[in-house]
Amino acid sequence: MRIIRKHGFAVLCFIVTFIAIHFSYRELEKQVERMNTEVFTEGISLETGADTSKIIEVSASISQSWDDYDDEGHSCKGGQYDFTVTNNSDKPIQNWKLVLHLPKGGEIDSYWSGEIFNEDTEITFVPGEESKKILPGTTESFGFVMYSGVLRRIQEFTFYGSYEVNLQELEEYERLLGCFYLWSVLAVVYVVFEVMMYRAEKKRENDMRIIIETMETFSNFIDAKDSYTKGHSKRVSQYTKHMAKRFKYSKEDITKIGYIALMHDCGKIGIPDSVLNKPGALNPDERKVIEEHTKVGGNILEHYTAIEGIKEGALYHHERYDGGGYPEGLKGDEIPFVARMICVADSFDAMNSDRCYRKHLPKEVIIKELEKNMGKQFDPDVAKCMIDLINEGVIPCADD
Repeated sequence: MRIIRKHGFAVLCFIVTFIAIHFSYRELEKQVERMNTEVFTEGISLETGADTSKIIEVSASISQSWDDYDDEGHSCKGGQYDFTVTNNSDKPIQNWKLVLHLPKGGEIDSYWSGEIFNEDTEITFVPGEESKKILPGTTESFGFVMYSGVLRRIQEFTFYGSYEVNLQELEEYERLLGCFYLWSVLAVVYVVFEVMMYRAEKKRENDMRIIIETMETFSNFIDAKDSYTKGHSKRVSQYTKHMAKRFKYSKEDITKIGYIALMHDCGKIGIPDSVLNKPGALNPDERKVIEEHTKVGGNILEHYTAIEGIKEGALYHHERYDGGGYPEGLKGDEIPFVARMICVADSFDAMNSDRCYRKHLPKEVIIKELEKNMGKQFDPDVAKCMIDLINEGVIPCADD
């Protein structure tokens, strides 16, 4: 059922095509059965000699004759009548019989190669088992001994028979067989392709799982350097994904944006713990050191190509919308949109978390700070999106 749900249309096409081929084959079998039982007749006359253009060629002769007397003492003629039947068609003929038309009747004394049924002026010959089928270009013979007042010249015949048609000989069968072969090849190719795609997808999922677990482990390691920011990277990732959803990103892109946000602070790995965990305000030199984490993060992720834009998330998430941020002083739309979302999410989490130098800020203060910095530190649209999410309870505040 899982395969049908995933590949429903393709499976349906294969099933429908197979059923169509099957029923076409059954119809072809019925057609062959009808053709094998369909009787054709042919009138044959020897008045003008044998006509080899006809399907059936018949020859008749009296091989010997003699004088005799009947039971009442009247004189009569006895004769051995010999016949041949030749199949001039290109198909075997089966279940045949030959009716001989006589001007006057006679008395059949004996016969061979089949059965004779004498009905006054008609003699019907039905071949025996060994002669029921006449192959193309072959001849079957039969005969009988008949007594009559005079020797009879038999020159009028009616032939009855049916063609033997083999399914494999029909052009329709060859076409149907070709369709079935093509269907089989396509089915095999499709299955092989799907197996390869399934294995590739499993490998991709496994590789992505390894990448994600590595990133999560790395982000946990970074957060562990600062006891006051434990879980910060994961929270920023969740907030950024909520905003990306509001901005109508696709499901796949939202997932990628979450991973970009997860790694935004990876550059802190290169910042001394004494600076990260300093309980008081940073001096100008320490401020320069802490600001270096964006460049360090950009360098760490420079050759990471599995997720597009991951470097920019780490490098530019401290840029300001008014151009007063770092490391490059980008302004407005020059800042990648993902970095603008991370900037707002990062600032919200900082205000919503307890720090070594203060407790978390109340919800009202956080919202006022977001509103006050629209167009300055924050992209106005992104800041408004965050405020809406806070007010709707999608993103909770610590004092909720």
